[in-house]
Amino acid sequence: MLVDDVIPIDKRMKIGQAAELLQVSEGTMRNKGAAGVFKMWKHPVTGHRYFDREEILAFAAKNFGPPPSATAKRRPRPR
Repeated sequence: MLVDDVIPIDKRMKIGQAAELLQVSEGTMRNKGAAGVFKMWKHPVTGHRYFDREEILAFAAKNFGPPPSATAKRRPRPR
């Protein structure tokens, strides 16, 4: 069964997106997914890991407050 069969593309979040939102490393997200803290799906061909978007957003809102507005200006990341 492919990831697309389990969770639609608009309902999932890539590991990097989830890690950035929760301000943790991708390794931490892998560990939390493997431990069952968050639902995680791994694509059988590519090996990419995906998380339930609503679950991650709900966790972030509970622990960090609401996400910034989509219209808010983002500062460029320092290099």
